[in-house]
This record gives sequence, C-alpha cells and structure tokens, in this order.
Amino acid sequence: MIIWGSKGKEKLLSEGLFFCPKCRTDRSYKQKRVSKYFTFYFIPLFETKNLGEFVECQVCKSGYDPKILEPNSQGMLKVVASTRYSLLHGTSLTEVKSQLVGAGVTEGIADQIIKVAQS
Repeated sequence: MIIWGSKGKEKLLSEGLFFCPKCRTDRSYKQKRVSKYFTFYFIPLFETKNLGEFVECQVCKSGYDPKILEPNSQGMLKVVASTRYSLLHGTSLTEVKSQLVGAGVTEGIADQIIKVAQS
C-alpha cells in the first residue's frame, strides 16, 4: 500500500531585531516561509505550493507582514510609540504636535500620528 499526501512546513528565512508593535519595544524576530510539501510515507519530498511569508515576534509570538521590517515602517512605528509614551506621561497634545512638526513632520501627518498613538 502506497501512502502519499501533503503537509505544511515552515522554513526559517532570516532573524534579527525589530520594533514589535504589540510589545512596543525592540524584540527578536524570525521571518518564515510556509509551504505545502508532497509527502510519501509521511516524508516531505518537495514543495508543491508556497503559502506565504510572515514575521514572528519571539516574545509575544504575534505574526506580521514582512513589510514591517522595511526601514520606513520601523521608523513610523517607533515615532507612534514615542508619541504614545509622551501622551501617556502628561505631555499635552499641542506640545506633542509642535515637537513632531519641529522634527520635520507636516501638520496633517502629525495629526494622524497622534490619532494612531491615542488608539
């Protein structure tokens, strides 16, 4: 009797440090690819379908789109986190907005950052 089938399997692509939005600090991550493999007698022989990639925080185990590792995404997440920290520790909205504008952010973007930081 011949037994064949398929099985999902993860492959490690990279690892390093990133700013985790859930932990709100730098954490280690693993970037993985999930693929479906053809199995023969329960042994995975070859990949039949790429199911996608994701980035997993090694502390909170949350999964994210790999685009989160892009420098622009990481920078924006850190700005939102620092804005949230300032607001939670008593800095007024107008002061936070003026700090953001002083750092080169437009007023419209500053308002959006503050709105995200408050949520």
